[in-house]
Amino acid sequence: MTKIENTGRGLDLTRLSTANAELVLKLRRESMLPAHSEGAWKHGRITTADSDLLMGPQGAATTANAELFGSAFFSEPMTNYAVGWSDPEGYDALIEFIAPNFPAPGELFQFREFDNSEEFLSDGTYDDLRAIKGDFKTVDYTEALASGRVLNRGLRIELDWDYIKNDPIWQQRYTGKLMARLKRNQARRAFALAVAAGTSAPLTFSTGGPGPDEQLNGQVIASGDLMGINPNRMLMGLTAWLYRRDAYANATTSTNQYAAAAALTRKFEDLAALLMLEGRLDAGRYQNGTSKSEIVGANVLFFTGKAGVDQEDPTNFKLAWVNCQNGQRFAVYVRQLSVKKWEIVVEHYELLFCASTLGVQVCAITGS
Repeated sequence: MTKIENTGRGLDLTRLSTANAELVLKLRRESMLPAHSEGAWKHGRITTADSDLLMGPQGAATTANAELFGSAFFSEPMTNYAVGWSDPEGYDALIEFIAPNFPAPGELFQFREFDNSEEFLSDGTYDDLRAIKGDFKTVDYTEALASGRVLNRGLRIELDWDYIKNDPIWQQRYTGKLMARLKRNQARRAFALAVAAGTSAPLTFSTGGPGPDEQLNGQVIASGDLMGINPNRMLMGLTAWLYRRDAYANATTSTNQYAAAAALTRKFEDLAALLMLEGRLDAGRYQNGTSKSEIVGANVLFFTGKAGVDQEDPTNFKLAWVNCQNGQRFAVYVRQLSVKKWEIVVEHYELLFCASTLGVQVCAITGS
């Protein structure tokens, strides 16, 4: 099984062996944030959080001074705002679709890695035949336990008092900005994890070749052959969906025109139902240098997932979390740095991990 780990700065690619490594490296490079000590201080700059403000179990809370610091700058109103914050871009739904969440039993916990080949073993005619005076064949089922560590994550934003002094809800607004950034980062990590774990299966949606939906159906079957059961989820990027639309809209005479016309009228929900999958079409974007890039883009992913997971079920990807020291999933700190400088920090604890790579298909789509 491919071993995929998370570190504080992203995916640990030193132990990654996947045909999708180039895409994962690209995603990782684009997600790096500067530390708070890097670069000039300026209003509105978002950086990784100051470790002095991350007061969770792994942070500076081991000292009495740190506990006093946390008590002094912890903001209960903004923490309640962050916990109840509603994601307008739908990243929460995307994260939950890829990696359903569960509360970990502790920062350090064990989870089961599933390689279910033994569930499908069969030696044919002689597998269950007992010889005279012999015993029945003994069947052994093995399982692997892996250890996970929930990581402390957070962001801070620098604020100039002259920009915010006339805004009565500046703390809510900038806490919301940090929450949006955290959710976007989380969604990108979840997608990168899925890409790193999957089997690469590039597809071309052409005007004269096999129909895109038939090709996707073939990947469902290929995933089922690897997992033993068909996947139940499909994630498609908007660009991949548009490649599909163009292939059917411009189908040549060598293609069944009636079938192409019927496929063209399908909504995404209809396609997912045709493939007997729960589907999600994603058009989310993030800033990449001077331009914007899609999170999922021209990719289609097939995998297994379900709500209500824990550390022992065979869902491919999961998100484990623990509460901050305030007993809630997020904590917000607000402090005045100097006469004119303020900062807000939001922290949380999270581990995205892969419990099984079986059946994960990653289809990079090209059009022609």
